[in-house]
Amino acid sequence: MRFAFCIVAACPLLSLAATIPNYAPYSVLVFSRTDDGGIVYLNTNEVFRSNMTNTVVDFNTPALQVVGGADESTFFPTNVNPALFREGTNLLAVEIHQQSTTSSDVSFDLYLTARLFGRPDLTISREADRLRLGWPTVPPGFTAEKSDSLDRTWTPVTEIPTEIQGMKTVVLDFTPENRFYRLKRN
Repeated sequence: MRFAFCIVAACPLLSLAATIPNYAPYSVLVFSRTDDGGIVYLNTNEVFRSNMTNTVVDFNTPALQVVGGADESTFFPTNVNPALFREGTNLLAVEIHQQSTTSSDVSFDLYLTARLFGRPDLTISREADRLRLGWPTVPPGFTAEKSDSLDRTWTPVTEIPTEIQGMKTVVLDFTPENRFYRLKRN
């Protein structure tokens, strides 16, 4: 089975893969449901195997085992490297394999999702004589900066953030002067 689809603006996906290598697992997922096994390709690149051997396969290669019960209706996700997408027409192809030639059924379903993240929100809270800056770790690649005026030079916050439960946090000494904070992509 083959499905061609067009991406009008692949730049966000391609730049994520090029500039933030660890970002790829968070941006594009493919979910497939196969009975009994299958291999998914994107633009001739293999991206996923379900219930198939890790060796070379051909049209006669059987699935590893029979899929039955709840697994027949379960979608299994995998990450797709955004660099595999291209501007314009993309081709998603799937080959389905049965466990035996006497199998009485075959089924397949697939969907592809992409999450494009904007700039994360910066939260600022005061705790007695301390100031706490916080922002999510996803998307990665952002650091906190400070300035004493909005029309002056911004400098990095030098304190190293801690990461707890998907949040980066920096605790600073509170100063009575005006101070502005923002997040900037690395």
